Order: sequence, then structure tokens, then C-alpha cells
Amino acid sequence: MIGDKPSENTKRKLHLYFAAVFLFNKGKSHPQVIEILSAFDSDNALVETIVDKAMHEEWDKLYEEGRQMFSNGMIYTDVVKVIAEKESDQEIAMWICKTWYELKTMYMECLIESPTNIFEGLKGVIVCSLGTLLMFLIDSSLILKGIWIAALVFSLAQWIVGLQQRDISYRIKSLFALDE
Repeated sequence: MIGDKPSENTKRKLHLYFAAVFLFNKGKSHPQVIEILSAFDSDNALVETIVDKAMHEEWDKLYEEGRQMFSNGMIYTDVVKVIAEKESDQEIAMWICKTWYELKTMYMECLIESPTNIFEGLKGVIVCSLGTLLMFLIDSSLILKGIWIAALVFSLAQWIVGLQQRDISYRIKSLFALDE
């Protein structure tokens, strides 16, 4: 369930929804949005239903409600039940809950792992830099130099991953701040 990619049908509905919201934000009227989106999707009933939901930003409101329930400590399955009662399309209800849950999970993973990766990576870069320098100073074999250089590259990669995780956690935290 969590981690699954949305189905093609769900993607199609989401694309229509986000396109409709975009068009409404650009000042298009309800009939204009239906006409524009009908050119991209032959299921006129689906287009009209999604445009109606987009006009009132129903999925955005459900997403916000799900976010609020998660922040109040409700567990995933309970949030899904509440959202599924309010959204007739179960795939969309699942997507709304799953998206927020995955975002929050990624935030927690990055927040917890980044300091360790930064510290361990930086420690490895320092040790491996000194080790590599020493291998060149004592003119050791190419194999030893290669091992120390490889360890240096891996340590550098771990440090960079830690920095990226920290950046991701800051960006997600700013999204949380915008939602409040």
C-alpha cells in the first residue's frame, strides 16, 4: 500500500484535477475549464466530476484534513477511513493519505539520518585524506593507494548524502510551516 505507485487511472485523475485548479487560478470559468480539459480526455463525465471537485478544491481540503489528523496523532489506517468516508473515489482517498504519510516519513528519516551521515562522512573524509596522503608520502603500492582513495570517495559521498538529507528536511519543514 505505502510506497506503491499510483495507478494510471489515479494519475489521470490527478493530472485533470491539478490542471483544472491551475486553469481556475488563471481565471477560467467552469465551462471553459471543462471545454479545455475535454480536449485531453474523452470521458466527459469524469472531466466534469473532477472539474467540480477542483472548483471547490475538495481534494486540497481533504489533504489538509488528513495532515491535521496525522499531526493530532491519528494512525494511518484511521486517517484513511475518515478520508475514504468523505471521498467517493477510494484510489484518490488512499493517494491523499499516502502522500502526506510518505512526506512526513521522509522528513523524519532525513532529520534522524542526516547528522549521523554528515558526522561519519566528515570523519571518514578526514581520516581517509590523511591515510591517502600518507600512502603517497611513503610511496606505497597502487593497491593500497586505491583502497584509501576509494574509502575517501565513499566517505565524501556519505557526507554529501548527509548534507542533502539535511537540506531535504529543511525544505519539508518549510512546507509544514506553510501549511500551519
